[in-house]
Amino acid sequence: MSWVERLACPICQHDLRSVGEDRVRCSSCGVSYPVLHDTPILVANVKFDRRDGSPNPATIDALVKNIIFDETKREELTECYRSTFTFDNKIIQTEADQFLNRLRSDGLVIPEPWPKTDAEERTVTAAIDNKNARANLELLCPPAAVRPGELFSTTVKLRNVGETSISSTGDLPFHLSYSWADVETDQLRTKLLIDLPPGRQISMPVVVKAPAVQGILRLSLLPVIEGVRWATEASASCVVDVNANAAGTLSTGWPVSSEVVDYMGDHFNAVARLKAWLAKRTWTSPPRILEIGGNFHPMMRYMDNVEAYNLDIDPFGLMTASIHQNSGGQKIHNVVADGNMLPFHDNFFDAIVMFATLHHFPEPQDFLGSIKPKLKADGFLGLFCEPVGHIFYPDIPHGYLEEIKRGVYEQSFMPWEYRSFLHQEGFRVCDAAIEYGSLKLIAMKS
Repeated sequence: MSWVERLACPICQHDLRSVGEDRVRCSSCGVSYPVLHDTPILVANVKFDRRDGSPNPATIDALVKNIIFDETKREELTECYRSTFTFDNKIIQTEADQFLNRLRSDGLVIPEPWPKTDAEERTVTAAIDNKNARANLELLCPPAAVRPGELFSTTVKLRNVGETSISSTGDLPFHLSYSWADVETDQLRTKLLIDLPPGRQISMPVVVKAPAVQGILRLSLLPVIEGVRWATEASASCVVDVNANAAGTLSTGWPVSSEVVDYMGDHFNAVARLKAWLAKRTWTSPPRILEIGGNFHPMMRYMDNVEAYNLDIDPFGLMTASIHQNSGGQKIHNVVADGNMLPFHDNFFDAIVMFATLHHFPEPQDFLGSIKPKLKADGFLGLFCEPVGHIFYPDIPHGYLEEIKRGVYEQSFMPWEYRSFLHQEGFRVCDAAIEYGSLKLIAMKS
């Protein structure tokens, strides 16, 4: 039986059966999925096609010379980059198109594999018209309690549902603010991270100051168009206990280290933590581990004696990874899928791990709830290298800003928000540390 047949249909969770060498079909609902370069594309409603002709030879040259290092893979890479994928979710489509962009962000010169169409070349920027702005706000994970007068920030999702862009610049700037019901207090303003085009959604923090009085109070977060109006129709509200005894609600007590390490050094520290946690148990067979968001460079490649799976929504990153690993090294099963619809049976994994991944999911709490059943009863969740600390305009890291502008879903969270996501979905944090703004934790089912 092919390893792919151990997986499940992402739609109905039933068994998959091979149909020839390059396709599998669900044994129940009958939906079929392509398997390309030993990489199953298990995404509901994805449309797959192949272009006529061949991709830009300079693109293939760059991939062979810079990341594959195997001239014999040229033909397979050429065939890989003839593929096209269309997803029915705009955020997923954007994430799925980022592989070459991320290689370029690492300093590699990678030409486009195909000429851009006129529509792709044409950048249409909607005019900014804050006066007629229309938006929706949604609270992501508000605090249950704060102290009187405490200054804090909490994350909201902001969607532009109007026909023009909205911006915190100009004569009538669009800001995010708040109000406390029946209480007079400061109403601080938070600027948008970017000018937000029509139809776009971002997550961002909003600064809030608690009132001086105590009590169970209603907090509303809402836009304000300066000099025009408070956009009460877009507000999102929650109940907060303003209590002098609420000390510690917005802190976790997790140990903090100020040691500075580079990006990969931080990831290697996380791998060491993962290995140490695995070593606490005696395994009668190699532990089965899923890494979500590993793309071309999963950290599972640095693990020994594990049954490793790497899941990402980026088909080109994972197909390229499969082509590359066929040259040798730790065998990793690469699976293209939506992290919110895992194509695995329940109780399948001993561990599910992520490295700088959770903050890319627009609904992190729902996502954690959806992956929980895939863990065995004694399995664990590893969240590693998650950035800690809210990001505000204008102090936005360049890479973060560029990703948001391209449509990549970036978010910034405080430690207490990560803890709340986990607790509300029935996870118990067993081990956690913050190393120079990088959260690493192990959690198990409560």
